[in-house]
Amino acid sequence: LHLTCQRFACQDPQKVRAYVAGLEEVVVGKERFSLQAIRLETLYVPVRETNILKWRIQVEASLRHIVEEIRGGLLAQGIEPHYVAGFIPDLVAALKDVPNFSQDELAAEVGLPYPLFETGRLVVSRIKGPDEFAIEGIIPW
Repeated sequence: LHLTCQRFACQDPQKVRAYVAGLEEVVVGKERFSLQAIRLETLYVPVRETNILKWRIQVEASLRHIVEEIRGGLLAQGIEPHYVAGFIPDLVAALKDVPNFSQDELAAEVGLPYPLFETGRLVVSRIKGPDEFAIEGIIPW
């Protein structure tokens, strides 16, 4: 499970390395927090070329703060973020290659809301293809 907090394109490996190194500053001294699922949704994801079942999560101040710092780190390195200022991701992938379920079908899910996972690391990965990623850096939290 993961939450994509930001996307960017950068062809300069030095800038990417400097950005990854700077991410340690984002989590130092920050408490870990849990992400809470509040709803299920099916979305077509073009980069993965498939429908993905996703949990919509509750957006809390701790998530907003981390996402803003991740974006700020990109800007500090001269890397343009793809997600606009103020965008807070609120979807976590659950399953891929699923049918396009209706909201009524998904609303039958019992037990929501529920905790999904606790933050534990920041990962920077490069999209190489629909199902292929290269890890550029892992920052433990």
